[in-house]
Amino acid sequence: MYQRYYLPYLILFDIISSRHSLQNQAPRSTSELAPKVETQRKQIRQLEAKVNFYESDTLKRAFHKYQGQTLPYTNSKRQQVQRKVTQIEDVYTILTDMVQLI
Repeated sequence: MYQRYYLPYLILFDIISSRHSLQNQAPRSTSELAPKVETQRKQIRQLEAKVNFYESDTLKRAFHKYQGQTLPYTNSKRQQVQRKVTQIEDVYTILTDMVQLI
């Protein structure tokens, strides 16, 4: 369940790992590496946009307001549940759990 929240971080780790493996290979010409570097830069910009979305100012404010508290709420199945807010992902989980997306 939490795996979807960490997906941007996993992708970023994969990019960093591939960069590390490129550094350990024999040097290549600049013209050969340029397309790969540009592709990685584009991926980094996309990941930064995703992280900025998931950690928007609104979510950050909600996290700081409720950090350490247990919040009662009604989920999309009309059940009363409680969740303790210990990290920003908890705020996101509460919001998505309150609405039936599919």
